[in-house]
Amino acid sequence: MRYVLVRDDDLNYFTAFDQIERVYGFMFEQGIPVNLSTIPAVNAAAKTIDRDTGNIIQEPFLPAEIEGLEGNYPIDKNASLVSKLRSIGSNEYLHHGYEHSQSEEGCEFESSDKKLLSEKLDHGREILRRSFGLAPDTFVAPQDKYSQEAFELIQTRFSTFSLGWIDRRRLPITCIPHYILKKLCCRNRMRIGKLLLTEHPGCHYSQFVERSVSDRCLDQHIEKHEISIIVAHHWEFFNQGKLIVPMWNAFKSRILALQSDRNTKLIKFSQLHSIAQ
Repeated sequence: MRYVLVRDDDLNYFTAFDQIERVYGFMFEQGIPVNLSTIPAVNAAAKTIDRDTGNIIQEPFLPAEIEGLEGNYPIDKNASLVSKLRSIGSNEYLHHGYEHSQSEEGCEFESSDKKLLSEKLDHGREILRRSFGLAPDTFVAPQDKYSQEAFELIQTRFSTFSLGWIDRRRLPITCIPHYILKKLCCRNRMRIGKLLLTEHPGCHYSQFVERSVSDRCLDQHIEKHEISIIVAHHWEFFNQGKLIVPMWNAFKSRILALQSDRNTKLIKFSQLHSIAQ
């Protein structure tokens, strides 16, 4: 049996439910789980690095009309969005950073300030618990970047750490034997104590990756691994507010094909620990 998880990143206070519903509505209707990686208190002035120019720009998941707005916006303060999401029982919510901020000094979880990191993790978990009734047990680091100090705090609070790749340079030295064993076994996951670390093959429903390349990469990854994580960003399915139909059709076709495959099961992150021994 193969297990596949669909992870969507960047759900936040400013997310338009219409976009989420347009992309994942067919999954909601059929009870297929969507694992929504949620920013607890997004920074309205969050920045990222433009992949083309190298310049720092506004995060593309934020609506253009709020550019210049300051402050943090907890997702539980958007009662309409939260209520609509809670009505969909098949979803699961993951903890995606705290405010998703980035600067020339790095991403927010690359900080070595354990007090600040602890406050962000604990406050973020409480916001998500208030929003969805349950504190998430899976953490997703913005941009897959984190310090060793952050890793140690994540290890004490979560049972799963979902990453694009496990970077040995970011792991405490005590974790290196586990990393070597993972590499020798050609696995896309590893355990460190009670913490399960998982890798995914990249974001392949993206305007920045050629469709044929994406499809080939996902085919190979799913065929090779017992557990596969398909990562998407709901906002990347749109260009100037219009759905990119060919990309969405490719996504929908793949998910429905996986659902109909008797040797594949689409699951939530909370189901992983009984599978990934």
